Amino acid sequence: MGYPKTMYPTGLAAGYEHSPAPSQGGSLITVPESALTAPNSPVEIYDPVVVAGGFTGICVTPPSGVGADCVIQTCGIFTLPVVASDDDSTANVVMGATLYIDDSTGVISLDATTGHTPYGIALAALSGSATAANIPIKLLTL
Repeated sequence: MGYPKTMYPTGLAAGYEHSPAPSQGGSLITVPESALTAPNSPVEIYDPVVVAGGFTGICVTPPSGVGADCVIQTCGIFTLPVVASDDDSTANVVMGATLYIDDSTGVISLDATTGHTPYGIALAALSGSATAANIPIKLLTL
């Protein structure tokens, strides 16, 4: 008997949660917005984030004002924007590839150079492009 095959659909809106994380176990962490790097400022709901200190997640409760706290989820599967490029040029993202978040811009890509933190595992393929496209990502937990 085999396990059922699960395919994660592509083309969904950023932030779509494919598998809810458990409500127990410390998967939700409250941090001050000032400790986060994200693609938007102020941080918005479903933004991928990297926290000063080196861990990552997705914003599930944005800050209520300037300098307020933000709740991030540190595990689960979400559809998020990915730029299909590495440190040299555009590159195809293959299913299972490790993705990295830029510590200064919050952009997710294949770029594993200094200043990029491991973020997640690609659960769909994406053709090389400098333009971000949404694909499902399993967040890495440290």
